[in-house]
Amino acid sequence: MGDAVFLDAGAHAVIEREALKRRVRETGGSLFGWEADDDVVVACATGPGPGAEHHPRSFRLAPAAVAAAMARVLEVSEGRYGYIGSWHTHPFGTARPSSVDSGTAKAMARQEDLVLPRPLLFIVSTTGTKRSVQVRELAAWLWMASQEKLAKVPVDVIELSERYCPAAELLYAGCRNETCAAGDRCSHFAGPVAT
Repeated sequence: MGDAVFLDAGAHAVIEREALKRRVRETGGSLFGWEADDDVVVACATGPGPGAEHHPRSFRLAPAAVAAAMARVLEVSEGRYGYIGSWHTHPFGTARPSSVDSGTAKAMARQEDLVLPRPLLFIVSTTGTKRSVQVRELAAWLWMASQEKLAKVPVDVIELSERYCPAAELLYAGCRNETCAAGDRCSHFAGPVAT
């Protein structure tokens, strides 16, 4: 299998920083980049954004926040990057997908307006104590439609020579919970991802 994921160091730092913010509740965000042959390049990662639901064994991005992030990344990257999937944590768990995670990937692959036949899912397992949290593992999973399942693929952290990612404080500008500023599309899929 030639599938591999190349994760920009800046996007990796965003994922780790966000993962460390919640000790016992899941968190996550969106992934942006492109496919190159059988490989996937992740240039940008986001945090959860406004309206996200954080629970001990589940996490849900707000559709309005995903739509706002998609619009901002598309604008800043001048169309270079598209939405390629999502990431979330499994506090005190493993970096393996649950049946809900698989169902989410399958639904994303079948959603016509998303045009994402091979959704990428990063799962970050964390561990911690009463006062701190640590990242144990980040695993990448790609949806394989022909097999109707997520397949684990290797991740290499790289330094992209150029990155076109919006500043975190501008990412969700105009987006609050389920509403977006005029012109933002709020219909994109942001299904549950759970342990």
